[in-house]
Amino acid sequence: MSFVIAVPEYVDAAATELGRIGSTISQANVLAAFPTTTIAAAGTDEVSVALAALFGSFGQQYQAISEQMTAFHDQFVRNLQAAVNAYASTDAANALAAAGQQVTNAVNGPTQALTGRPLIGDGADGIAPGQNGGHGGWLIGNGGDGAPGAPGQAGGRGGDAGFIGNGGRGGAGGASISRPTSTPLPGGAGGDGGRAWGFGEGGAGGSGGAGQAGGRGGDAGFIGNGGRGGAGGGSIFGQFPLDPTRGGAGGDGGNAWGFGNGGAGGPGGMLADGGRGGNGGFFIGNGGNGGSGGITAFGAAHNDPGLSGGRGGDGGHAFLYGVGGDGGAGGDGAPGGRGALFQSAVNPGGRGGDGGHGGTGGLIGGGGAGGNGGAGGRGSEDLSFGAIDGGNGGAGGNGGIGGSTRLIGPGGFGGDGGPGGRGGNGRIAVDFQGQTHIGRNGDGGAGGNGGAAGSGGIPYGYGGNPTLLQYGGGDGGDGGDGGDAGRGAGAKPGVGGAGGSAGTGGSLYGEDGSGGVTGKSS
Repeated sequence: MSFVIAVPEYVDAAATELGRIGSTISQANVLAAFPTTTIAAAGTDEVSVALAALFGSFGQQYQAISEQMTAFHDQFVRNLQAAVNAYASTDAANALAAAGQQVTNAVNGPTQALTGRPLIGDGADGIAPGQNGGHGGWLIGNGGDGAPGAPGQAGGRGGDAGFIGNGGRGGAGGASISRPTSTPLPGGAGGDGGRAWGFGEGGAGGSGGAGQAGGRGGDAGFIGNGGRGGAGGGSIFGQFPLDPTRGGAGGDGGNAWGFGNGGAGGPGGMLADGGRGGNGGFFIGNGGNGGSGGITAFGAAHNDPGLSGGRGGDGGHAFLYGVGGDGGAGGDGAPGGRGALFQSAVNPGGRGGDGGHGGTGGLIGGGGAGGNGGAGGRGSEDLSFGAIDGGNGGAGGNGGIGGSTRLIGPGGFGGDGGPGGRGGNGRIAVDFQGQTHIGRNGDGGAGGNGGAAGSGGIPYGYGGNPTLLQYGGGDGGDGGDGGDAGRGAGAKPGVGGAGGSAGTGGSLYGEDGSGGVTGKSS
């Protein structure tokens, strides 16, 4: 059917001719109706009457069939005429489209020649590994997406948008490069998202390859939201299956310009920091939330302490009207590394990551809440056969500080401190003389401190440290619980973290906020 050509003029002529033929046949049927349906009998005998009735019934049946054929013919002619109209409309639309394309080419030609960028049109997506996306037209157009990177190569950057349009997405970073005799090489970083500058949103950042950061989200136009940051890449594992390194940090969120929200920060890879949230628009807009810090369930395979959890990203700020972004939660610390078989190791668990700070609110708007601290990692428990002490549990991360507000609005609540890690169990051994030796159990980790409350605004709002008229202070975050000691005697339980400081009441009226609750000691 792709080779069939329809000329509307010829089809219209055929439909008209078919209409004339149908009219002629209808007239002939009308003229033949009386002589074929009302046949007189040749005589008065029964045979003549029966033959006349038989031939008359044939005429009546023919007339009924003719009516159906006439209706079918008329419908066929109408369908053919409708097809003529459709073909004519399509040709007219194609002519207009061709004319419009010619106008677009005429307009884009000089702009493309002078600036290397069209006036109207979307940017091309990256094709080759790590290729950047093309920029959209200066007036109207979306940026093209960046291409993913090859192994070890960064992802392509997203193309910028025109005055109206959205920025392109950044490409994902390439995978890590494996090596048979040593630790693999890291992957590629995620590509940054493209920017918008008039009406449109920033592009999202690409996710990072193993061990590399995610791309930054693109900034928004005058009206629009910032792009989210890309997720950080995962860990690069060494020659041993439980010998990880830190992953990549999360990408920062893009900022808004005039009216719009900041982009959220990307989550950190294993044990890596989360990205910072983008700032809200200057006139109206909320700050983006910070990305969460990376966590892990793996400890080091050899005689290494557990790695600390990633810090949560800070929330973005607002300016005139808007709420500050919440800080991201801190990641949990990694367990302490065990010694290899027949090798002793006493390693503490990793410290929990601190929660991110809440973003500052606008002249009208509250501050963001601080992120909660991560839990401390568990102390090591040795695999050897000797009487070995257990490792101490890691301390919990501190809660993030709540964001302040600039004038009117509540200050953000402080984040809760993370719980301390559990101490490792010591091993019991019997020597060749039959004497029993008991390894010391690890101490529990201290709980993290709660975050302080943010400053409230005037004349209304919760939060600490106001300047004049604030009717209530904000609450500080609760301290984290101390970690459990290892089983048996000789170990100390973890100490609970201190609660965050309370917000202060207003200078003219208002009550102070509540201080955070101190964590429980195990």
